[in-house]
Amino acid sequence: MMENASWAKQVVRAISDVADTAFQQRAWMGAGPEMSSFVETYSTLYDDNAFDDFLAQPEWKLTGLNHAVRQEMVLLDQLFQAYQEPESHAEILADPKWQEVVQQAQQVLRTIGEGPANAEQEENS
Repeated sequence: MMENASWAKQVVRAISDVADTAFQQRAWMGAGPEMSSFVETYSTLYDDNAFDDFLAQPEWKLTGLNHAVRQEMVLLDQLFQAYQEPESHAEILADPKWQEVVQQAQQVLRTIGEGPANAEQEENS
C-alpha cells in the first residue's frame, strides 16, 4: 500500500474528476482531448485508489486531511455507491441524482480548501 499522504493525493485527484462536470462533458461525450467514461471515473476512485479502504483506515491523521474532510468523503461514498447509472453518458450528466454526487464531490474539495467556515468547524469538533 502506498504512503498515506500520497494515497490521499491520488484519492483527491480522483474525486476532482467526479466533481468536474466540464471534464465529464469533454471526456465522456468525446467533446475534448480527454477520453474517459463513467465506469472509468468510478474505477479510478474505487478500484485504482481503494476509496473504501482509504475511508476505513485507522490512522486517518496520517493522510494529512482533517476529520471534516473524512465526513464529507463518507457522504460522497454513500451517494456514489447508491447511484444507479442510467444507460448513457448524456443521461448521467443530465441526471439530478448524479448532480448530487457531483455537488458532494465539490463539497469535499471545498472542505479540503480550508475556507473560513471549515476552520470554525475544526475548532468546534
